[in-house]
Amino acid sequence: MAVSLTHAFVSAKSDGADATLVRPSNWNAEHNLTCATGVILGRTSSGTGAVEELAPATFRTLADVDQAGVIGGLLTKTASYTLVLTDRGKLIETNSSSANDLTVPHNDDAAFPIGTQITVVQIGTGQTTIKGAAGVTVNALSGALKIAAQYGAASLVKRGTNEWTAFGSLIT
Repeated sequence: MAVSLTHAFVSAKSDGADATLVRPSNWNAEHNLTCATGVILGRTSSGTGAVEELAPATFRTLADVDQAGVIGGLLTKTASYTLVLTDRGKLIETNSSSANDLTVPHNDDAAFPIGTQITVVQIGTGQTTIKGAAGVTVNALSGALKIAAQYGAASLVKRGTNEWTAFGSLIT
């Protein structure tokens, strides 16, 4: 799909005889907007201004800041942990020999976009329990919010302002 650009105003003047000059019909015509291969158009500079070509790495950085959890990454925790915005789309490993909690924070503390997904894998032998902070509901089949065993995994998906769903290898 090509992106096109036209002027907000149309000239009523007719074209002159000199074809080497910009003519009103050129002004009125649809224009093509071009960019290099492998870039996305956007803007990273502050304020408003001209469109910039964004390299894929820049776009991924912007997406991590502005979009739902699609970026990924791995984070290992050795004790109880409360999720933060930069965990969006990540795989969180809990690697502890003692029981630990993975807490989903209240939206006022970390406003994850609805649709955010975070995966948790219990690497250690200490059982990981998923829980919501005060005012946060984490729904799961039959209320099961404990990862079943070492190497068990669960995914969390934000469905509402303070509502998440957990699914995976979970027990009560």
